Amino acid sequence: MIIFLEIIKESSIRTPTSIGMAVTVVSGLVLNQTAVQAGLVGPIMVIAIAASGISEFIFSALKEMIVLYRFVILLLGGTLGLFGVICGIIIIIVHLISIRSFGVPYMYPLAPYDKEGMKDFIIRYPISKMNYLPRNISNKEERERNE
Repeated sequence: MIIFLEIIKESSIRTPTSIGMAVTVVSGLVLNQTAVQAGLVGPIMVIAIAASGISEFIFSALKEMIVLYRFVILLLGGTLGLFGVICGIIIIIVHLISIRSFGVPYMYPLAPYDKEGMKDFIIRYPISKMNYLPRNISNKEERERNE
């Protein structure tokens, strides 16, 4: 199903814009309906593949990484089952923890955990409540905000 999704996306890119959208929608509907009726896949798999395809369009800047991670987890899940999927997710999490952006860990303040940094993690606090820059900034003397 993932391969069919990639083929449909490529065909929509290669066809002229006037008919590209119609070809994509019709081919997606026909292929999915036929695969479900033939008993090759279940309806839940069609929904999961559609959700992963939509996520590609939501985060278009991360398209290549989403496709790469999707195929890695597919191969691990196909060879090792649920254990492979869990191992793939753990590998992705370890990779995200190891990335640094401008000298600050990508998963900051979750890894490494910082209670003070959690103020701005889910709900943004007012600027007046955030008095310090992240602890991982190399110049410790400039951590306090100048107000």
